[in-house]
Amino acid sequence: MKKYTQGKQILRPALTRFATHFIQLEEITRQKQGLREMFNSKEFKESKWGKQKSGPAYEAKKIVLGKDFWKKANDLIKVYEPLVRVLRLVDSDEKPTMGFIYEAVDRAKRAIQQNCRYFTEYEKIIDNRWNFMHSDLHSAGKIKYFI
Repeated sequence: MKKYTQGKQILRPALTRFATHFIQLEEITRQKQGLREMFNSKEFKESKWGKQKSGPAYEAKKIVLGKDFWKKANDLIKVYEPLVRVLRLVDSDEKPTMGFIYEAVDRAKRAIQQNCRYFTEYEKIIDNRWNFMHSDLHSAGKIKYFI
């Protein structure tokens, strides 16, 4: 596979499972052309994996050569990228104040709204999670953010 992905790894660990999945999906979309070339190569077609009519290799080939996966993957990246930025802020060594976190979540929601056609569905999920974590202490940070 590295022959078709310019020697790059698709699977790379990250600090959180959420970020790992995002990074993997992002890298897979970057390697779209190479992955398609790999599944269309004579080398793959003549291999035992390329001759299969069912199983994991066959399913992977179907997904990579299809259009539906790439469209959905790009939509997911548009949603997750702003959220990963918020996670990086929260996970950083320099812990931000609640005001900065409110601002970051606000910016993430606006970015998702501008880039995603399914914004209302994702907004509900983000708001439910955000409201679950809400407390009086966090409210002080919100006041600072809006002042």
